[in-house]
Amino acid sequence: MKIWIFVATLVLTGCSSTTQTMSDILVELARQKLTESEFTDNGIACANVKSRCPLNDYDEWVDSNGEIACSCSK
Repeated sequence: MKIWIFVATLVLTGCSSTTQTMSDILVELARQKLTESEFTDNGIACANVKSRCPLNDYDEWVDSNGEIACSCSK
């Protein structure tokens, strides 16, 4: 079942209008699976991450490019 979620995520992210390359997306998905956390460097997506995350586990920052990034440790 997890593989289907992974494949669906890859397909959906491949169809979105994003500046991330597929290798960036794969690295991000692997990091999330290995660390059991959710991470995004898309400031708009941070609102979704924050809404699914317990308050004490959510972190938000500005990265070196001046973009908002966030994570949720599950």
